[in-house]
Amino acid sequence: MKKTIIKVMFPALTLFVATASAANNSYLCQVEHSAGFQYQQETKSWSSNATHEVIEAYKIQPNSRGSNIEEYPYEWVRVTDDSFLGFCRDFNLDARMHCKGIGKLEFHKDSKRFLFVSDKGYVAYNSPRPIHYKADSTSPEPMMEIGRCERMEE
Repeated sequence: MKKTIIKVMFPALTLFVATASAANNSYLCQVEHSAGFQYQQETKSWSSNATHEVIEAYKIQPNSRGSNIEEYPYEWVRVTDDSFLGFCRDFNLDARMHCKGIGKLEFHKDSKRFLFVSDKGYVAYNSPRPIHYKADSTSPEPMMEIGRCERMEE
């Protein structure tokens, strides 16, 4: 009987700890540099692009969607329109947070740096949603962004 009580209570404790941890932490992440590739219709080839004038910003906040909250206590959204970009795991022992969705975002709590990689578009993916995973001129453009995140006071 003791084993049954522990098994029943442990998931509830895990959920409480993950929720409490996420509730105190929201981060505003400002893109500092962006680089990627664009398909040039005129030459039928890809070319690189980079910009130093980036105004994009993201927010990492507690998971408000209620989906997989034990595994993903955070969500990642665009600041300008609050659009959902993906789910994030809690910080690991190395103070890193990993997010996945429209791409991959990695954030280090101590250095406050983040790296976002959108790898869709250049390589085709086998998917039931082929419109999102084609590799041609209408595909999303692969890109990478770097920047810094600051904790938001609530």
